[in-house]
Order: sequence, then structure tokens, then C-alpha cells
Amino acid sequence: MTVSALISMVAQDSFQTYFADILSAMIYLLVPWSAINLADYYVVRKGKYDIGAMFHTDGVYGAYRWRTIGVFLLGIVVQEPFMSFTFYKGALAERIGADIAWLPGIVLPSVLYVLIERRALTIHLSTDVEKTAGDTSVLSKVRAPERGHTAQDAHD
Repeated sequence: MTVSALISMVAQDSFQTYFADILSAMIYLLVPWSAINLADYYVVRKGKYDIGAMFHTDGVYGAYRWRTIGVFLLGIVVQEPFMSFTFYKGALAERIGADIAWLPGIVLPSVLYVLIERRALTIHLSTDVEKTAGDTSVLSKVRAPERGHTAQDAHD
């Protein structure tokens, strides 16, 4: 409480300036995060999530996804030349005269995330296939429907 009161007293004469910088900083953090989430939902997983597995640290999603954290941090770093604060302007933002940090902040993380996750999913799936290739117990549990019956009949 004391810290926030101190900040408000220091910033009272130029509140709009400080507020604009805080909003800009939030955008620089949220753009790569949003790009990764949208790429994951629409491109990588195509809207199919295992909600229950999200609550297990040893599940398919894991506790931390270091590759994704790396992509997120890189997404923030690539925005630097385009950033524009009242106290700092990136080299390209100064030359262009506009803050377009959101462009590389959307494009690079989304493309990089899709490439990395598709590769990781391919490796994960091929490892699972190798593990289950010799396991006939999985195959013995699956039986083909009898002639004239559909797969739905087998479940009824």
C-alpha cells in the first residue's frame, strides 16, 4: 500500500504518460502470449484439448513447457527495435515514427511455436508408436465388428 501511494504521488503530475507506458508494456507482453495461444488452439491442436491432463504435471502438457517459454521470451525481445515508450524508443520505431512492435510480436512467436510444437508432437507420436509396436495387449482389446454389424453395435 505504501509503495502504491508513493508511486501515485510521484506520478500525479504526469499520470497519462506513466499510464500510457504501462499499457504499452502490457501490450508488448500480451501480444506474443496471445499469438502462441491462438497458434496452439487453431493450428497445432485444432481445438482439441485434454482438459483433465492440464491438471497433471506428468501429463501430456507437463508442468512447464520450456520451448514455449523460450518462444514467448524471444517474441518479447524481437519487439525491442519497434518499441516506443516516453523514456525509450527502439531504433526502428524512431526511424519509422510509429510503434509497430505488435507485427513481429505476432508473426515470429506464432510461426516459431507452430514449427517447434509440430516437430515435438511428431517426435512424441513416433516414440509412442515405437513403445506400443511390440505391445499386443493393446491390439487384443480391440476387436473388429462381426460381419454385418457396425462399430456402434459393438458398443451397445
